[in-house]
Amino acid sequence: QGQYDQAVARYRELIGRDSDLGARDIGGQDAMGGIFGAYVSWAEALDAQGDHCGASEKYRLATDCVTRPFEWNNKTYFTGEELEGADACYYRCGSDLQAAGRFDAALGQFSTIPASSDNYQAAQAAMPECYYSWAMQLKSQERHGEAIEKYVEILESYPKWPSPAKGDAVLSEMRGGTLLRSLEEMLDAQRWEGAAWLYQGLMDAYPTSAEADLGQ
Repeated sequence: QGQYDQAVARYRELIGRDSDLGARDIGGQDAMGGIFGAYVSWAEALDAQGDHCGASEKYRLATDCVTRPFEWNNKTYFTGEELEGADACYYRCGSDLQAAGRFDAALGQFSTIPASSDNYQAAQAAMPECYYSWAMQLKSQERHGEAIEKYVEILESYPKWPSPAKGDAVLSEMRGGTLLRSLEEMLDAQRWEGAAWLYQGLMDAYPTSAEADLGQ
């Protein structure tokens, strides 16, 4: 009847009463199969309603509740077919979170999509864009050091992605002191990609400064 939370609660009640019921009737292992099926059905319903993140949570609960197939009412649960919609749902949830400015949570969704998934390449392409949007949000909040840090994470993890225009957008109108502090931190940590990028930013923004001479 679509009352998935109640279904899960009743299955768990059966298991709590007698863990051996599965050998005779519907409890025990069979009830775990029922819990899995309820979570999958719940996820599918939420996904159809456009609640992709709610659906993602239910898919994860389904995956976590069993470790091998279970028979219940002559149907095998926890199969590849039962979970085939999960990865696409994780990707849609990540996109929703990114659009809402919840970048950390979005990256968490994208990063869980396995390389075997049809959505893997799209998730990999979305992640640096997510970091960039996060950097620009931090910059708009005048959290300049954090903005630089997020952009450098792109440089370090996705060296083929960064574009000069987007790098300039992150650094534009930042104070020289902010750039220099971040530069010193990266040099101390031997983060050479970020340091080289910040040197270039210093030379472009403050071409007559002593730091620009050092950068050369």
